[in-house]
Amino acid sequence: MVWKLVGIGAVVIVGAAFTATALDRTPKMAHDFRLYTTRGKSVALSDYRGKPVVVDFWASWCGPCRTAIPAMERIHQEYKERGVVVLGVNVNDDQNPAQSMQDLGATYTGLVGGDDVAREYGVEGLPTILVVDSEGQIVYREKGFTPIIEKRVSEVLEKELAKQVN
Repeated sequence: MVWKLVGIGAVVIVGAAFTATALDRTPKMAHDFRLYTTRGKSVALSDYRGKPVVVDFWASWCGPCRTAIPAMERIHQEYKERGVVVLGVNVNDDQNPAQSMQDLGATYTGLVGGDDVAREYGVEGLPTILVVDSEGQIVYREKGFTPIIEKRVSEVLEKELAKQVN
């Protein structure tokens, strides 16, 4: 019995250490990056300073990513008139990201070749979704996708937009 408790304690400690490491790797200030859109235009995160930005790290082979893309499109449609930008950063993919986004109905900006950016941001699973506020701070980060995440992103965006009005 004692060894089982020791084993469980070790798993909890390792899990806590892993979580702390992953959180420590999350930058508070969003590092600037420059990538190309699926249409060949150069875009930097800093181009959108002054606006909230949703960044979705994704790949076409990732099932949860393919579920998240329509949600990111809904967020794009709901918030684009209020200045919110959605960027889909494609990583670790040998498919055609532009075709994948088109097949899933996405009209927001898709960026390609984001492997180095994903490493810089400590992305350890796909999708990883960030919200960067208008001052460049990461105010939300989530790995994976469930429908509740779409709601959480909307709530964070509403808070950020309310700050801009005041």
